[in-house]
Amino acid sequence: MLVLYLILFVTMVYAIECYDEKFNKIDVDKVINDEKLFNSYLNCFLDKGPCTEEYAKELKG
Repeated sequence: MLVLYLILFVTMVYAIECYDEKFNKIDVDKVINDEKLFNSYLNCFLDKGPCTEEYAKELKG
């Protein structure tokens, strides 16, 4: 059981260190609640449509 907790702890620490703050600019609630905006983000991310300058940098890096 101790090994399981240790693995969980290490995984959580690694995930926190890997989080990229560039995604903080994206208002997730706004995107999820606006179907047109959601599809625009999705198409940009999947290279199925154009990306606006506003969020292209956040999605494409």
